Formats: sequence, C-alpha cells, structure tokens
Amino acid sequence: MIRKDGLYFIVANYHPEIKDPKTDVVGRFRKRFGERNTWMLQQAQWDGEDTYILLPKESGAGKAQFEDLAKMLTNEGFHVRGSEVGNVKGGKVKRFSIFSSACQNGLVHIVESSFENKATLEAFYKELEAFDGSPSTASIKDDWVDCAGDCMAFLQKTKLHKAYPLPTISSPTALAAHRSRIK
Repeated sequence: MIRKDGLYFIVANYHPEIKDPKTDVVGRFRKRFGERNTWMLQQAQWDGEDTYILLPKESGAGKAQFEDLAKMLTNEGFHVRGSEVGNVKGGKVKRFSIFSSACQNGLVHIVESSFENKATLEAFYKELEAFDGSPSTASIKDDWVDCAGDCMAFLQKTKLHKAYPLPTISSPTALAAHRSRIK
C-alpha cells in the first residue's frame, strides 16, 4: 500500500489456513497446479474484491500460467494486473534494489503486528536480507523478493483510482431541480 505522502506500508493479510505445514509459515506454500489455484482464489476472497492482484507476466510457459490465473481470478470478480517482469532492464536485481533503497531511506514500513505468527515475519525478513541476486533454488527462496520488487514497481508507475457510485436523488424537489439544470 502506498500513501499520498509517498510512504509504503507492507501489511501481511494472509489467509490463516494457507501455510506451509512443515514450517508454519503463513502465505508461502508449494502445491500442484489445481490446489495452488484453489489457494490463490481463497486468498483473493480473503483480501476482498477491492484488492488488486499482481501476477508475474513472464514469457514462454509463464505467459500461459499468467493467462490462466488472470482468467480464473477475473472471472471471479477480482482486479488482476500483470507485472512486466521480463521487460525490466536488470531484471529481479534491479526491481529489488529499488525496493531495498526505499527501505533504507525510511520509505517502507512493515506492520509487524499484521503478521499471523512470528515464523512468518522471521521468514519474510530472512529472505529479504539474504537476497544477493542469486537465482532461486530449492534451498534459496526469493518469492517475497520478487513480490516486493514487483509491487514497488507497480505502485510507482500505476495510479489507482477507486470508483465511487453516484448518489441517488430521492427527494422530489431536489430531483426536479437537478433535471432542470441538465436540460
């Protein structure tokens, strides 16, 4: 989330049942395609319809995954945007370095009390602090690194405007006055 004053806030609003059973870390999991999609939909429902879902938009096989997930989530009524991960010069390291720089300059605030449990907060910090630009492996995770960098880039370049419904006029005199002005 970004405020009008240019400060960014990270709030961990993870569905409490979506977690790695081995580590008790909430919001991180490895599942097969179908179950992964089910959990992603559950998280979207937990976040609410006014939340924007940012998915990596990669080339090759990643493009088909993006299209499938975007279709599923959009058809369920959610706002889906693609992060142009393949189109950023410098890639993951560049995106994360911008996020890291904002953190070092006091522009990013992590709402620690919003994390479901201490294991999740510790895993989040550990991953961000350990990132050195190396590719992800089975033992080195960088999902939160990708997410932080992609979200920072998205929020910097995207102006999100919330739509508000126009009020209905129920007063007969106000309605007549309104109609006379729009003729």
